[in-house]
Amino acid sequence: MQRLPDELFRKGSTGTEEPPAPRRRVLRQVKVEQPAPLPKEGSGMMLRSVVLIVVVSLITSFVLGWFVLFATEPAAEPTPITPSANPEEFRVYDGAVVAMEAKNAVSDCDAEDGADTADKLIDADPSTMWRCPGRGEGRSIRFEFDGPVALVGLRLI
Repeated sequence: MQRLPDELFRKGSTGTEEPPAPRRRVLRQVKVEQPAPLPKEGSGMMLRSVVLIVVVSLITSFVLGWFVLFATEPAAEPTPITPSANPEEFRVYDGAVVAMEAKNAVSDCDAEDGADTADKLIDADPSTMWRCPGRGEGRSIRFEFDGPVALVGLRLI
């Protein structure tokens, strides 16, 4: 068996022609655009400075506003009112007060049965009471605290 030449199997070839010449590549010239100019070095620092100033101003405003809105005034020490010689005279105390709880209550009289003593005044039980026989004229109650206390008022229930 005889082999046929490869040129016969090429497309468009008759066998007598020369193989086509290789094509030349033609390079196109492409115009390259200039890249955008870089920002100047100082402009980035300027933006950072402005942002820093704004952030510091906001933080400072928040802190100062917090102190203005929620500032508490120092508590004033209560000053007792000097008793008047006239028991009909009444003066209103307008200073600062602190609620104190008495540790003991003692009276110079108690109920005849001895059940309603002065310590019932400070037991925080509204069903108990202190009683004295008679109208109670000339009788007294003494409240005892942990230390010295300037008493400016008394709340009875």
